[in-house]
Amino acid sequence: FWSVSSQIFCAGSVFLFLSNFLLVGVHVAAVVKRGFFHLIPHALLMPFYWVLISLGAWKGFLQIFTKPFYWEKTLHGLDAAFQKEAE
Repeated sequence: FWSVSSQIFCAGSVFLFLSNFLLVGVHVAAVVKRGFFHLIPHALLMPFYWVLISLGAWKGFLQIFTKPFYWEKTLHGLDAAFQKEAE
């Protein structure tokens, strides 16, 4: 009924899903063990952070080919004078 490649893909997907839960669980356990209970929401949001990291990496990779000499500067600070210096 299923081909071998689809069985491998299904098993790999399940393994990836479960290992992500395990990794988040390890982070939550570390936060609880150290007593930093206020960091539990951050540990639970780690998979969303991984998605954002991946999006940033893909954007940078694609910009190598589309805009090789473009440099995206990040503006730091809240002061208007500081932002003028950054430009």
